[in-house]
Amino acid sequence: MTTGEAIRSMRMKLGLTQQQLADKVFVTRQTISKWELEKSVPDPISLELLDQVLNLTEVLNKNVQKGASKKMRIITNFIYVLLFGVLFLPFRFSWVKIKQNWKKPLFKFLIVPLVGILYLFYLHSLIDTVFYWMVAFSVSIYLLTARYFQEEEV
Repeated sequence: MTTGEAIRSMRMKLGLTQQQLADKVFVTRQTISKWELEKSVPDPISLELLDQVLNLTEVLNKNVQKGASKKMRIITNFIYVLLFGVLFLPFRFSWVKIKQNWKKPLFKFLIVPLVGILYLFYLHSLIDTVFYWMVAFSVSIYLLTARYFQEEEV
């Protein structure tokens, strides 16, 4: 039984609608639908809430956590907070700094690629198809940005 099937089965057994479950897990009804249809997977925090509401411990441990220890889940949650909370917020600030320092080789060839690598680690947490589309999109945005800044130099 897949995670989506388990979520749907337990939700139906408890007589909950998708909206009622979504309210208890603090997500939208559409998110519950995506989980049940296996179009996406719950993040670790949502998994904990689902486990509390639906008692899916065994299924979730087998299918999603795959036996990960509590310590590993804490580390994973810390990484998610770091990637989403700390790295996402400075993107706008980074854009301004990139524009100001684009002519400096150290910035252009070391710092910007390093930020790109960190961004790819974030993207790697996505579903494979989405990951490949986002990488292609990101590379094209980077190349367009580089060209834009080169045109300003002339």
